[in-house]
Amino acid sequence: MQKVVFNAHYLTWCDEAMSSWLGATFGWTGADDGFDWMLVRVELDWRGSATFGDVVGIGVGISRWGTTSFATRFHGVVGERTVFEATVTYVCVAPGTTEKVVVPAEVRERLALAPT
Repeated sequence: MQKVVFNAHYLTWCDEAMSSWLGATFGWTGADDGFDWMLVRVELDWRGSATFGDVVGIGVGISRWGTTSFATRFHGVVGERTVFEATVTYVCVAPGTTEKVVVPAEVRERLALAPT
């Protein structure tokens, strides 16, 4: 045991934070909400280590809008200490498919104003 969190868990935490943020922002449940997205790119930088028993807080916000995609930034902390920063680019797809669609206007508007 290296006494640090396994690297793949950070992406799971980003996924959970994104789902929670969308749920809190406009009630997204992942069940036929008329909006879906898929990860197409991730950039993750470790600034420190989270260890067993640490509580990691994650801030979420939009850093870039495209026509069919958007980039989301994640900032993970233990207390006031930054442990990671990530940018995940998602592409919007028609629910149940991999067909790209334009980011819905309501999603843009609400996420632009949502607390992070």
